[in-house]
Amino acid sequence: MNAFIKLSLATVTVGCTATSLVLNNFGSIKSVSAQSTQIPLEQSGDEITKPVAQFDRNAPVKVTLVNQTKRSMEYGLSTGETRLLAPGENATLGPLSVPISIFVYPIKAATNRYRQIAVSFDVSVTNNLVTVNIQPLKRGTEGDSVVLLRRLGTILVY
Repeated sequence: MNAFIKLSLATVTVGCTATSLVLNNFGSIKSVSAQSTQIPLEQSGDEITKPVAQFDRNAPVKVTLVNQTKRSMEYGLSTGETRLLAPGENATLGPLSVPISIFVYPIKAATNRYRQIAVSFDVSVTNNLVTVNIQPLKRGTEGDSVVLLRRLGTILVY
């Protein structure tokens, strides 16, 4: 048996040629019959983040950002420049190559500096068009700032 275990901060991948080994929540190893198994675990602090939506990884994917706040947002891709998204406006990105992160930050229009307001992302997918509704949160609440489209076809928000 030719097994491997790869550990990193963001992902645990366990696999082998004939039998896969799976780490359960208690740290013990359980054997699972499979050709190859990947176990995506996204961890932020003490929490494990579950995907909020899925897209077809074998088809082109686009993302529409919808600013439902009263503040301008700055958004950008992990691959380059940033742009402004005014209150009530939409922006469509893509087709995108995955994996890719989309960063969204509220800005203060008068000084063009980041302002400490929190937003949340409501994510939905229809025909490989990912819609991210950007909504305001109450002051003092921790919000979202990144939408991550993964190679596996899953979408994470943090």
